[in-house]
Amino acid sequence: PIRAVSLEADTLAIPNTVAVIRDAPHPGAAQKLFEFLRSPGVTQRLIELHALESDPAKTGGNQGFVVEWTRILDDLERTTQSLNRCFLR
Repeated sequence: PIRAVSLEADTLAIPNTVAVIRDAPHPGAAQKLFEFLRSPGVTQRLIELHALESDPAKTGGNQGFVVEWTRILDDLERTTQSLNRCFLR
């Protein structure tokens, strides 16, 4: 089942993203969902409903997000420690 989750101040939102998780309990179903969501008809409908900003096939998957690698690498150790505190409990 898929349901809405309320967003909190510390919620990490990654819009327009779908992934198949390694070692998921139902990898075949996950792959089918992934392929369905990426199909041209569904992509177009999501764009029409303003649930997807643009067609990833036409933008090469890049919707204008620019990675600042220098800044990321400068903060990597501190960020890794912070993420470990959050997720490795």
